[in-house]
Amino acid sequence: MPVTAVRTKTKTGEELRLQFITIPSENGLLIDIYMCDPDFVPTGKPEHLLEEVDEVEYHKKLREAATEAAEFEPGYSSNPEWNPGYVEESETPIFKIDDVVIAKNNAPLPGNQKSPELEIDKEYTVKEILLDSKGNQHLDVGLPSSLNYVTSYETKEELERGDEIHWCHPSRFVLKLQNGNADMV
Repeated sequence: MPVTAVRTKTKTGEELRLQFITIPSENGLLIDIYMCDPDFVPTGKPEHLLEEVDEVEYHKKLREAATEAAEFEPGYSSNPEWNPGYVEESETPIFKIDDVVIAKNNAPLPGNQKSPELEIDKEYTVKEILLDSKGNQHLDVGLPSSLNYVTSYETKEELERGDEIHWCHPSRFVLKLQNGNADMV
């Protein structure tokens, strides 16, 4: 049973934690919506909905909307491959300081409105690496920040010195190999 967890607020400002749990049936997709405690443990009886939608698409659209509203809780949701901007761990490059990288993506990541001003196919040197609370890398390739803050794509937490450094997500780069060719790490 797939789960999407959302942290939102009522019109009066009260925080709500919800889990959307789906079960396919012959009549459509049964959606159970649970109120949860601060640890996202369901409390009480769920509200039931029946929709004629595809289960995967339902969760993807719900997560997209929740991500845009900064309400999605990926740590309490199942099936991370349905998350906006999901990149398999094996596909996420791991870089080290002084690596020469080549920019391959300068568009906003899914759910974001801003992006670093990288030049596609330009070489950059990794000057510093910042890890967020879940260990995800953020690269300093020498771009000054024109923003008040920069957040981790995965955890949404504010990154230190984001008003000075435009931290870049590693999925934007490939590693330049010694022979001059680019390769995903």
